[in-house]
Amino acid sequence: MHHARWMSKAIYCLKIFIVRQEFKINKREYDSVRDICIFIVRCYVKAWFNAPNACVAPRQDLQFLRDLYAYKTIDEKLSEVTQKKFINHLWYLFPESVGFAFFDSDIF
Repeated sequence: MHHARWMSKAIYCLKIFIVRQEFKINKREYDSVRDICIFIVRCYVKAWFNAPNACVAPRQDLQFLRDLYAYKTIDEKLSEVTQKKFINHLWYLFPESVGFAFFDSDIF
């Protein structure tokens, strides 16, 4: 449920940024919305659209972690915070999940 709430907030941020001329927002609000939109587009969209595919989940999550680390060049603080938060969700990666790789069409 919390994942759906995050995505609704993300979608609203994207909408706000698209129609930002219609709102009176100050510089801090503008910068915050812009930063969230950049993060969504650069890192999160790919993971969101591939999330339903369980076979690619382990590889995708490790790739997402790499993307978060690479995001450091854009926003170091956001990169560190998101990495720490995401690492807490890697509890399911265990040796037995390697078997999913046999069904992942992106692994050659």
